Amino acid sequence: MKKILILIFLILAVSLCAIPITGQGTLQLKITDKVENVTSLIINISEIKVHKTGITEIIEEPVNETEGNETNETNETNGNETQGNETNETNNAAWITVFSGPKSIDLIAVKNVEELLGEATIDAGKYTQIRLVVVSATVDINGTFYDVTVPSKAIKFIHPFNIEANKTTSLIFDFDADKSIKEAGDKYILRPVVKVITEFEGE
Repeated sequence: MKKILILIFLILAVSLCAIPITGQGTLQLKITDKVENVTSLIINISEIKVHKTGITEIIEEPVNETEGNETNETNETNGNETQGNETNETNNAAWITVFSGPKSIDLIAVKNVEELLGEATIDAGKYTQIRLVVVSATVDINGTFYDVTVPSKAIKFIHPFNIEANKTTSLIFDFDADKSIKEAGDKYILRPVVKVITEFEGE
């Protein structure tokens, strides 16, 4: 099991309208992968965003690879911009940039390495989605490198999570590289298959 840890520290400075929230909180984004034939998968990330809900916003159901529903705190999805519609940008709902690249990451070759991608000051509250913008990718299959087509640059994960003051929330992205790389004629296409798991401090 190869693992790369992406840490994004989110500093909580603004309280919710109904319930005051103060202090600092941390969000960790971790990527891990399960690989067989693929010996290297390099993705070039330009941006990572998280989506904060509004007061009256209707939250989408999480997208599951096989069932389309969230099971406990685990969500598996074919990460793709077409997996569900955008939520309404109402009542302070917004996409918040927590990392700006560029940054190249080999999801397979790098083992047990922690990389700090960025820091951001954001509102406390409930977040429902993560958007990972991948501008390009390269894959090594049995010693041969191929450029990978990325049809949807923005990979969207519908996965609700909370950020609380003085606590850490970790989002673990279990990346299945073999299932994510599709062969189409003489080219390869990136259609990410990712299981998202939420871990809370103290559990």
